[in-house]
Amino acid sequence: YIFLEQSPLDHYRRAVAVVHCFDDRFVPAIRKFLASSPQSHYDIVSVAGGAKALFDPEDEPGREFLLLQIRLSLKLHGTKTAFLLTHADCGACGGSVRFHNDPDEEIAYHSRGHRIARELVQKHFPELENVRTFFVDEKGVIETTDF
Repeated sequence: YIFLEQSPLDHYRRAVAVVHCFDDRFVPAIRKFLASSPQSHYDIVSVAGGAKALFDPEDEPGREFLLLQIRLSLKLHGTKTAFLLTHADCGACGGSVRFHNDPDEEIAYHSRGHRIARELVQKHFPELENVRTFFVDEKGVIETTDF
């Protein structure tokens, strides 16, 4: 071993499938956000752009990959909730410059995309009880589910 850490081998149920971007600027905030949530188990899918592929009509391979990961979370861990996240200044979305460095314009774009992503996930997985969407910026995490 080059690192020792005990890992439980017990299988868990009722995980939350979490899709977020691998941009390390926002990972600490996402981890703290998840730690503050009442759920105890997460199936993390970390890819460039996070949930963007679920609303980008030009990214069918990315969308299919994310849907497969969510499907596997449901199958293996009885997932009943999905958290879909994107973030500010995301290179996969063109960065903040795409929105003229206007935070309101940027969050409006992501909120519209989140609605599309949420509807797609709900359509593919009606057994999910809850699909929530979030936008992460330099200040923290904003829920966009009801935007």
